[in-house]
Amino acid sequence: MVRKNDYRWAKSRKHPAHGQSYSQRAKFASCKTESAQAFEGNVPRLIDEWQIAPTLWDTIRYEVDQRRQMGQFILTGSAVPPDTKEITHSGTGRFSWLMMRPMSLYESGESTGEVSLKELFDGNQNIDGENQNDIEKLAFLVCRGGWPGAIALKRKYALQQAFDYYDGVVKSDINRADGIAKNEERVKWIMRSFARNQGSQIATTVIANDILANDSSSVNEDTVHSYIEALKKNLCNRRYERMESESPFKIRNSDF
Repeated sequence: MVRKNDYRWAKSRKHPAHGQSYSQRAKFASCKTESAQAFEGNVPRLIDEWQIAPTLWDTIRYEVDQRRQMGQFILTGSAVPPDTKEITHSGTGRFSWLMMRPMSLYESGESTGEVSLKELFDGNQNIDGENQNDIEKLAFLVCRGGWPGAIALKRKYALQQAFDYYDGVVKSDINRADGIAKNEERVKWIMRSFARNQGSQIATTVIANDILANDSSSVNEDTVHSYIEALKKNLCNRRYERMESESPFKIRNSDF
């Protein structure tokens, strides 16, 4: 629940499935038999951590084509992407994608919502509100994050959950993102560099220099870029853009 970041809502097309070979139909029939229990019952059917069994994607795509109805399945999964080698169809026209973000302070009941960004942009000049949280509470909320599982926990345990999430990314998830083992300490230094440069645009050379200041071995921009791409797949850095500048890559870090 804590690290579900997106789900796929399966929907049907208005036409039957495209032509399929005998082997494809046999494969789908086999998967359907094995997954029959998961597909039975009221809809929409929620299938959690679907990326562990990527072949479910094609099976559900086939099932949607047969039913020809909207909103049949919800597929939830962690940030670590599935092995796309086991997926033969893009799902275009059958699946819609939705990003699930952590809860805002308004959603968790820790902000009154008196000030609306929408109203600010709409030109409302009568904007007024009072923050009832002191600096210590605000610092805690920033560090805790908006994961639903942490909202009701005591401060000590809520913060520990954030540390656990960080450790999971550094030690495991980043490697599973692209199947390449990463240097754990370098991952930590990159994430620290992101935090230090929060809200600014930085070139990958800046991050590389941050690593070199704490790592005796050399590191180039391509290596830094590969680490950042893996972090991006884990949704640790939501926006990473290539920009024309003196450096081949520059990071817009305001969404980290």
